[in-house]
Amino acid sequence: MQDAGLSLTPAQAATFHFNRGLNLFGAIDRVLHDCASLPTHGPVALRDRSGRQFPSDHYPMLAQIRVGACAQP
Repeated sequence: MQDAGLSLTPAQAATFHFNRGLNLFGAIDRVLHDCASLPTHGPVALRDRSGRQFPSDHYPMLAQIRVGACAQP
């Protein structure tokens, strides 16, 4: 991924929860971005659920991204 010009931005807390809300490990999910889309805030894991059901065994990731042009070398 790095050879393709992408950077990884990890979340600061658990992103996988075993479909039970168990936060036993650090972040295993990342937000990928290139030089034209730089994160300004986040990423953060959204921990909300609807009733008792989680939509996935991973929390959704949210990041605020600033879109611009890549700097020329």
